[in-house]
Amino acid sequence: MSQEEQLTPIQKLIRAYQQPNFDFATSPGEPSIQVSRMASRMAFVYERVRNALEYQEVHLIRKNAIERIMKRRLITRIKPSALAQDLLYELIRGRYLPNGQVPEHKISEVAAILNKYFYLFNRLPLYLSGKEKRKTYKWLLGIAAVEIDHCLVSPHQIQALVDFMYNTIQQNVLLDKKIPELDRKIQIYLAVQRALLRSDQPILRYHLFRYYNQGWFTADRELVDNVAKNIRAIKDQVEHQVSHPIGDSLFRYLKKYTIYFHVIKDVVAEDPMTAERRLKDQTALEASSIEACTKRYKLARDKLRRGAIRAIIYIFLTKMMLALILEVPYDLYLYSKLNLYGLGVNVIFHPFLLFLIALTVRIPAKENTEQVFKGIVSILTNGDAREVLIRRVFKRRKILTSIFSFIYSITFIVSFSALIYILNRFNFNPLSIALFILFLTLVSFFGIRTREEAKEYIVVARKESLFGFLIDLFSMPIVRAGRWLSIKAPKINVIIFVFDFIIEAPYKTIVNIFDELTKFIREKKEEL
Repeated sequence: MSQEEQLTPIQKLIRAYQQPNFDFATSPGEPSIQVSRMASRMAFVYERVRNALEYQEVHLIRKNAIERIMKRRLITRIKPSALAQDLLYELIRGRYLPNGQVPEHKISEVAAILNKYFYLFNRLPLYLSGKEKRKTYKWLLGIAAVEIDHCLVSPHQIQALVDFMYNTIQQNVLLDKKIPELDRKIQIYLAVQRALLRSDQPILRYHLFRYYNQGWFTADRELVDNVAKNIRAIKDQVEHQVSHPIGDSLFRYLKKYTIYFHVIKDVVAEDPMTAERRLKDQTALEASSIEACTKRYKLARDKLRRGAIRAIIYIFLTKMMLALILEVPYDLYLYSKLNLYGLGVNVIFHPFLLFLIALTVRIPAKENTEQVFKGIVSILTNGDAREVLIRRVFKRRKILTSIFSFIYSITFIVSFSALIYILNRFNFNPLSIALFILFLTLVSFFGIRTREEAKEYIVVARKESLFGFLIDLFSMPIVRAGRWLSIKAPKINVIIFVFDFIIEAPYKTIVNIFDELTKFIREKKEEL
């Protein structure tokens, strides 16, 4: 057994944080990629506007930008080396990566990844055709974006945290539904990824793709050929795990316990070299845990504020555009005048509601911190999570599920009927009613989701009330509709399509030309 294998999960986490960061390390004399600051400002403004039009998790923005850039650039026939260079320059101009710090060898590393995927893309027509080929191509593009993102900024520390939580809890999670042991372990691992890191589907697919194709990271053409030949089976295996029926319940179950592992990570990251000693010292651990919890609560409040602001900007911008494109022409055509009251309410009400939702989050700091500390001591003392986890993910009986689904359907009808009735009473026209309800569902979902993310730091039991239960009962259909729309919105958002395929290409071309022009002028100055 190697020395690494002899380490405990917490020791492996500490070791990961003790290792220096080599993400942007350069060889002696190696230049870093430098872009024009003026070009960077131009690109950054565009990226901020573009990202405001699509609500997405902050930590996924760079990965999503990589996928978006590749989709646009791959429309033309471009070589992997040229795409790698263009990709890095665009990411630096958009401030997804620091200017003047990314070493040039990153271009060849990204080009090597693109070479591998390009070869795989070229092999797909031998085994797939038509719609299936297009879907698989898009599916693989998302996985490629994750691998490139990990190449640019190493995830080894956060991955060590995932491994720590997984190894700590996996023996203590029992499922009512009997599934194969391998599937059970995979589902717990994916749930940890989602709960701890908020990993989206392309990230989960990337981990599973690598798991089912050992050696993919350094794959040769023989392995790529084999993957292409078995791509249909591989994709089915991955999608089976990503969409497994137990996945969502496991994710909801485990996200309540992520605060313990986040705080342990914060204590380790504070000073990795002394972490092992401080974790064994009860007094030092308590002091560090209280400090880490305090920072986490502030982080939660800041994240809540930023999330609310981003969602407000997203709602406001899209609502204003839809008002100009749809509501104003609709009113003028049918009624020959503007319904300023309905228009004003539709533009202002939803951002204001989201602001109110964000204000209502409270964290009981002292009591909560005490409970977190007890859980941390249990995890570190026992080496597992027996005293923290409930041990079993419960499965509701089918008859109860059917009854509750019927009740939910009734509340769905009642909630939306009441909304339509009230808006009719205020003389909203059919289009204004449709847009009001559309954005109310989105705002409710964004608001509740942002609140729940902040509440994940709360481990003390929450007080329930009849009034709160009734509010949840009749608002849940609206929130669920908003969740469905937020998933489908990127696929049907015409504004995003216009930005990505009509505005972005020429705008980025202008930025690129401007960047090259500034380099040319700089070179001419150096010749003087």
